[in-house]
Amino acid sequence: MWIFTTFGFFSVVEHRSDRSLLMVRGRWQEQMTCLSRALLAHNSGKAITEMVTPEGDYPYRITVKRTVFAKFMANLLLTTPSYTNFKSAVAKQAEGSPYPGDRAYLEGLHNVWAAMREVEPSRMPGVKKASSRQGRGRAAQ
Repeated sequence: MWIFTTFGFFSVVEHRSDRSLLMVRGRWQEQMTCLSRALLAHNSGKAITEMVTPEGDYPYRITVKRTVFAKFMANLLLTTPSYTNFKSAVAKQAEGSPYPGDRAYLEGLHNVWAAMREVEPSRMPGVKKASSRQGRGRAAQ
């Protein structure tokens, strides 16, 4: 599962040897540090395992209990978003940041948005558009 937040991009997968754990992977050390701090705060300071795997496709990894991460994500959804436009919220955060990775992350978000827009069914040749009678947010039958 890919997760995009205002503080970073993370890939979350099941741990290879323990189904009760998740491996949260990231590409930017600063984003993983931010996530680690948030997880520790949410988990009452209980330890999580951090690893650096420069040979991996994601060089930074955190091992965390599945239940802890699920509660953390639920809390994140309850307390955020406090914005009406995700990319704008990230842009506002990147404006004051001395870390150039924040601007690179924002550019990456725009690229992902554009790529996903291109595979939107209404934009694909030969795919019938949904009827305008269908309510907003309802899936085509």
